[in-house]
Amino acid sequence: MRIRRRFPVRPANPFRWLLYAFLVLFFLSLPFLYSVENQAEEKLLDIARSEVKNITQSAVTQAVREVQRNYAKDLNNSLMVARDEQGRIQSVQVNQEVQAKLYETLTKTIQRELKKASQHKTIAIPLGTVFDSKLFADMGPNIPLKYWPKGSTHIEMEGTMESGGINMVMIKLNVRITSEMVILLPRHERTIRTRHSYPMGQLTIVGDVPEFYLGGQGGKSSIPVIPSR
Repeated sequence: MRIRRRFPVRPANPFRWLLYAFLVLFFLSLPFLYSVENQAEEKLLDIARSEVKNITQSAVTQAVREVQRNYAKDLNNSLMVARDEQGRIQSVQVNQEVQAKLYETLTKTIQRELKKASQHKTIAIPLGTVFDSKLFADMGPNIPLKYWPKGSTHIEMEGTMESGGINMVMIKLNVRITSEMVILLPRHERTIRTRHSYPMGQLTIVGDVPEFYLGGQGGKSSIPVIPSR
């Protein structure tokens, strides 16, 4: 007679089922976690972009103040007027010597201020702010973000003409400053570009609208007259 061999029945391991349940929930939640991470990073980038804009604004303001303080007389001569034999204004052009001084001083000062700021400061963003929590906006651990200037500051002159009244034209000389900063996010780097424009000189002309030449750009700049409101 054959005797069946009995094997002991192992009791169910509750921890194994708990592990299975945890793994299933984990993989099901991956798309949600990925979406939350992307939203948090976009919010982080928006905040960082705003902070970088304030930092570059401060550097540009400091540079413009230095130019206005050190080159006040030169700025008064930044626009040169050419007249004909009858004394009528024929053209207005930018003083290239003044333009070169502006380029050099603005570039050096802005780069110096941006480098100084990046070496001594980091952008600290509270975790609650990243997740748009009104209750915990300024709470939670800070996320430190490092930043530094990328390349040189790009500076260009732009001129505008505006109607100043009957038979009057106001010519304004503005400096447009473009800076790039690299911001180090948790997963990668992003380049943030900022642009600022400041007035540097102006000239009011009574009579016919003259030709306007923007020095250093190799020719005449045709600038429309903007009617006064």
